[in-house]
Amino acid sequence: MNDTTTTLDRLIAVVEALDPQLADADPDATYQALGLDSLTLTEISMRIESDFEVPVDDTEITEEFSLRSTARLVDDKLAHRTKEQ
Repeated sequence: MNDTTTTLDRLIAVVEALDPQLADADPDATYQALGLDSLTLTEISMRIESDFEVPVDDTEITEEFSLRSTARLVDDKLAHRTKEQ
């Protein structure tokens, strides 16, 4: 299991906690296709900041993102943070 898969699994758990109906969501479907609104995206951003300890601007995660693309964003931020330490 690579880092993206691990991050993806954690993000799926975050989304499931916010909306249990999304338990079987396609990780490549956009948030818009999944029916997530801007409030939910803000909640996801806040949970990412809390769970992964990386800063996420509210404008970074949009309705065009998917769980998989969000996982890549988080992994990039984690890698950047590691390089700075």
